[in-house]
Amino acid sequence: MCRRYRIEKAVLNKFDTIPGFHKDFQEEITEGMIAPALVLEKGRYHIRALSFGFGIGQKRILNARLETIDQKDFFLSSFKERRCVLFCSSFFETDGNGIDREFSLDGIIYLAGIYKDGEFAIITTKPEEEIAFYHKRMPLIIPRDNVRSYLEGKTTKEMLLSYRAEGLKVKGGSDQMTLF
Repeated sequence: MCRRYRIEKAVLNKFDTIPGFHKDFQEEITEGMIAPALVLEKGRYHIRALSFGFGIGQKRILNARLETIDQKDFFLSSFKERRCVLFCSSFFETDGNGIDREFSLDGIIYLAGIYKDGEFAIITTKPEEEIAFYHKRMPLIIPRDNVRSYLEGKTTKEMLLSYRAEGLKVKGGSDQMTLF
C-alpha cells in the first residue's frame, strides 16, 4: 500500500508551464498533505492541488485496488469520471520488518490516481518482481505515452492490469539475509 512518495524539486519544476502549478508543493507527500495532480476537466489539462486520501470520518483511504476498483461503489464514479496522474521521483513501501523501502525509476514516475471533492487516492496493483520481495502491493505506474489516454478514460481496467513498470530500483536495498 502506498502511503508516502517523494517529488524532487527538479521534477516539479518541469511542470511549471501547466495551469494551476505553483512551486510551494512539498517534496515528500504523506497522508492528508496537498500534492499536485494532473487532471483533465472540461477538455483541458491542468494541475489541481489535492489532499492525499479520501476522508471518511477520522479515517483516510489512501489507496484503491485496481483489481476491484470497478466493483466498489465508493471508487466507481471517480474511476470512470475523475482520474488523475500524480508525479513522483520515488515512492515508499514498508516491508515485513517495518522498514520503509524507497523505489525509483530513471526519470519521472506517473502514478495513477482518482479524485473527488479535493482529495485523491492512489490506485494500487500487484507488485513487480523488484517490489514483491518487500511488499504485496505497489502503486499503478502509467507509462508516459499512456497518460493522456488514462486521463481521458480510454484506458480500460484490463489495459491497466497489463502495464509493467520495468527498471524499478530499490534505494538502499540489500541482498543480505537476516538470521531472524
